[in-house]
Amino acid sequence: MTMHQSSLNLRSMAEALGGDVAGPNSILAPGPGHSPKDRSLSVKLTSKGPDGFTVYSHAGDDWKDCRDYVKEKLGLPRWEPKPKPECQHSGRSGQKVKVAEYTYSLEDGTPYLKVIRFAPGPDGKKDFRQQRWNGSTWEWGKPKGPKVPYRLLDILTKHHAPVLIVEGEKDADNLHKLGLVATTAAEGAGKWTADLGKWFADRIVYILPDNDETGRKHAREVAGHLHGIAREIRVVPLPGLPEKGDVSDWLNAGGDEEALLAICDEAPRWSPDTEPAPEAPLRLLSYDEMASMPEAEWLVDGLLVEGTSALLFGKSNSFKSFLAIDITCSVATGRSWHGKSVQGPGPVLYVATEGSRGVGRQRIPGWMEAHDIPLEERRQVRLYPQEIALDSPQDIEALLSTCAIERALRAGDRNWTDPAGAFRLIVIDIFGASMNGPETSDETARLWVRHVNRILREVGCAVLVVAHTGWADDTRARMHTHFWGSFDTRLKAEGDKDSRTTVLTVDRHKDADSEGRWGFRLDETTLPNGSTTLFPRLSGDVEVSQHKRVSGKAATALQALSEALADHGRTMQGPNYPSSVVSLEDWKRMCGEHGLSSSEDPEALKKAFQRAKEKLIEDGHVRQFGSYAWRADGHG
Repeated sequence: MTMHQSSLNLRSMAEALGGDVAGPNSILAPGPGHSPKDRSLSVKLTSKGPDGFTVYSHAGDDWKDCRDYVKEKLGLPRWEPKPKPECQHSGRSGQKVKVAEYTYSLEDGTPYLKVIRFAPGPDGKKDFRQQRWNGSTWEWGKPKGPKVPYRLLDILTKHHAPVLIVEGEKDADNLHKLGLVATTAAEGAGKWTADLGKWFADRIVYILPDNDETGRKHAREVAGHLHGIAREIRVVPLPGLPEKGDVSDWLNAGGDEEALLAICDEAPRWSPDTEPAPEAPLRLLSYDEMASMPEAEWLVDGLLVEGTSALLFGKSNSFKSFLAIDITCSVATGRSWHGKSVQGPGPVLYVATEGSRGVGRQRIPGWMEAHDIPLEERRQVRLYPQEIALDSPQDIEALLSTCAIERALRAGDRNWTDPAGAFRLIVIDIFGASMNGPETSDETARLWVRHVNRILREVGCAVLVVAHTGWADDTRARMHTHFWGSFDTRLKAEGDKDSRTTVLTVDRHKDADSEGRWGFRLDETTLPNGSTTLFPRLSGDVEVSQHKRVSGKAATALQALSEALADHGRTMQGPNYPSSVVSLEDWKRMCGEHGLSSSEDPEALKKAFQRAKEKLIEDGHVRQFGSYAWRADGHG
């Protein structure tokens, strides 16, 4: 407890502040300058505050003003900053160099505000600080009253002269030296406030923006504030300014008072009607533009679409990583993928989050050996042999930066910041090691998906992710529903370790009409060092089971069942149940969320659900026991 806190008690403090006790150690009271009914100021007794209390304004008042207000009301000594020596900046001391002072005065000439400009620090950023006049000396901080324009007395005494509004005090001073009436407002661009308007009533105003988007936006904001107050407003972009240049630069380049006033007089009068529409930050497509968007192009015909995300999922030992390497090497070398055309050759990045030594030393070289690829054609594959967190902004920036450098080195253009075209395909193997957060987390899923979409957009490649199936449901990957629904393509691998066979099935293409099932036998190949590995070879003698394809309302209901199992699945005891089931009610509710019925009538949803359920059970995709259901695919 501090020396102040011992003398404070809640009831006397609340009375002094005109507020109420709000808790064991807190008060709610009117903030500085607010009405007696206001309760926006929170004051809390605490041993952590140097004065025995802390303050917080729910109205956004400056905390230092609130602290001084409370101390004044409680009769405590006012806080005074320790004077800081002003000396030449040196690399050793780190102290600031004062390079200019600008004093603002009230209409009677009383000092009001001083803006002090310091030399830029090591980061090169401008540094401005404010002091206020307390009647006898300057103290650090903004004035508590309204803003006033710089060089107010010039505005008031030169009644008929036009007023030139610029972005900084230095510019206003340079125009003043020419005999012009010039002003600005403290804090620069974007800080013009409505209380400045009264000083420009019935005046001719020329606004001189700095030559950048910030300056132009500031000019529009000032013009908007003064519209209906000033007699005439003209926004005057100066010709020949460099990027971020200002009127001082224009004067230094040979401009003078006569030329400046001529440019101002020729500028059109500003009004909201003449203001051009600002450039929209988002690019929206018109109907004609959206209708003429290019069709999706296959990276691997019938399998992967260029510039999209794909998921290859399967149980352990289903040879899904061998299939991913097979696709990788086909794209990298431009060889057809088992008779399907490939857009290649092109660079491919393989991210091996586990087993990278086997991928890099055996599996990829083994594929190249098995297909007799010449050494000079093997070098389009890059391997990243460790985990990467696609839910981490830092890891995504590192990946995109690496892609940009790879592209620049290949092109020889030394543009180290543009990743576009660095790779045709990026493979992430395996999904579970590609994030910091849990794969069942909604927050992790949304960030991961957003970052993958950024890779698609900025690199312009396809992304193929390899994942395990769920513990209780091998019809879908083990992941949050948001992950599962984000992929444009889903491919399922079903393998038999003992027979070294696997079947790859197109589970879905979001925006492309394709379906396919391919049977493979994993053949052995020998590397030059004598070691052996496997590679998939298309084989007609591998049985490709012919399931009835699900479509229409049944497909919607089947997808809803998968998501209901992920979100609401439970374990039931008994020989009739698998490891995870879902209630019919939860399944029907999920069907409603997926739009199984176009009507909002509960009875219509009930009938649509019953028809879809019966169809799925009849075709062997779903099983039901009592009031619970589950997916039968792969469960025998």
